[in-house]
Amino acid sequence: MTTDDAGGARGARLKRARQGWALPAALAGRLALSGAFAGVIVGSGASTACVSPTLPLPPPELPSITQGTEPNRYVLAAGPGGAEANAFIITFNLNPDLPREQRVAGTHADEGGRWRVEIWARPGDRVDITQEVGTSRSPSLSITIPR
Repeated sequence: MTTDDAGGARGARLKRARQGWALPAALAGRLALSGAFAGVIVGSGASTACVSPTLPLPPPELPSITQGTEPNRYVLAAGPGGAEANAFIITFNLNPDLPREQRVAGTHADEGGRWRVEIWARPGDRVDITQEVGTSRSPSLSITIPR
């Protein structure tokens, strides 16, 4: 490599560094060549895994239950923090007398964990409620529709 080539490459690196991305890339390249980069990544991942165990997704909070828009319809609703932000809320009515298409309902919680869903149910029916976030599903919260 000639002096001009080295100066040209250095000049190009400095120009990219001024643009804000070349310096971290160059540093990462040097660390990777030395083997330190892999050790830092593996070491930090291993220590994080031991220090912070994954907690299971909790069930949603107990919702309010009110009469719905039609007979045998009920509204289940929870306020802020009633579920994880943006969780899918799934309800399953365990009454085998209901048609299958009326046993399951769902909704999407907002950023604050609020949710509302109208379900088919009869007084005394037991309804299981779960929340899903990504690939995690909570245990069921069971409620009974009041008589």
